[in-house]
Amino acid sequence: MPEDFLPDPYFQVYSFHYFWIACIVSCTENVNPQSGGYGGGVPPLPIPNREVKPASADGTAMQCGRVGGRLLLFESKAPFMYRKRSFLRIFASDIIYLIMNALGKLFVYLGRLHHCKGFGVQSPFAFMFINDVINEHYPYYSYKQLDSLFPLLDKEKRILCRLYFRLSNYRQADIMIDYYPETNAYSESMKMGCNKMKSVTLKDKTMNMDMLSLAGIIRISLVGDYQSFFYSLMQIIESKTIIILQGINRDKETKSFWSEVCNDKLGITFDLYYAGIIVVDEERYKQNYIVNF
Repeated sequence: MPEDFLPDPYFQVYSFHYFWIACIVSCTENVNPQSGGYGGGVPPLPIPNREVKPASADGTAMQCGRVGGRLLLFESKAPFMYRKRSFLRIFASDIIYLIMNALGKLFVYLGRLHHCKGFGVQSPFAFMFINDVINEHYPYYSYKQLDSLFPLLDKEKRILCRLYFRLSNYRQADIMIDYYPETNAYSESMKMGCNKMKSVTLKDKTMNMDMLSLAGIIRISLVGDYQSFFYSLMQIIESKTIIILQGINRDKETKSFWSEVCNDKLGITFDLYYAGIIVVDEERYKQNYIVNF
C-alpha cells in the first residue's frame, strides 16, 4: 500500500496536544496594547506641522485632568484577562465534546441492549455467527501483536481490527480486498487471522474482475465512489463471501445506502452500528440482524 495514502499515525494521537499548544501560544502573543497604534508593516507618514491655536484666547480654557488613565488599566490587566478567557473557552469546548461523545456511545449501547448475545435470533447460523465470531471475547495472542504493531490506534479502530481478525480466522479466505483503507492495520489484522491470505488494496474499481470474484473477504470504506463499486461487485462475487461496510452511520448518505442494502436482501446482514457485515449465501434466508457490538 502506498505510504502517501496512509495518514500519519503520530498526527492521530498528538494532534490534540498540538492544538492545545498552538492555542496557548496564540493567546500569549505580544500584541500592541496601545490604542491608536498601527498593526505593523510600514509606519504611517508623519503629519506636517501646523499652527496650534489655544482653545480660548482670553485664558478661560477648561483645565483637563490626567489623560490616559484608562490606557494604564488596559496595559496592566487586559492581556492577561484575554488569555485567561481564551484558555477557559477552549478547555470548556473540549470537555463538552468529550462528554457529548461519551453520551452518544452510551445511548447507542443502551438502545441495542436487547440485542445482546443473539437474543431473539432464530437462525442457528446467525446465532453462532453473532456469539462465536462478532462478539467473541477469547483473548487471542494476536491481539498483543496488533497492539505492539499499531500502538497509536484509537479505541474504535482497535476494536474493529480485532473484529476483522476474527472474521478472517473464521472465513480462511485466499484473497482479501481492502477498498480505500484509512490505515493498513485492517489488512494486517486480517493477515494474522489467516496466514495464507493475500491482501490487495484498492483506490478505485480498476482491477481484474477475476481477482474480485475470488475474494473471500472484502472490506469497503464508505468513501469515494463506493456505491457503484459495491453494486458492480455484487454481480460477480461468489457465495460464502463476507463483505464489510465500514461507516454505515457516518451521515445521512451512508445510512440511506445501508438501508437500501438491507431492503434489497443481497445477503444475511448484521448491523453493528460502526460497520455492517454482509454474508453472501444463496442457500440461507436473507434477513437483517441488529447486534449490540
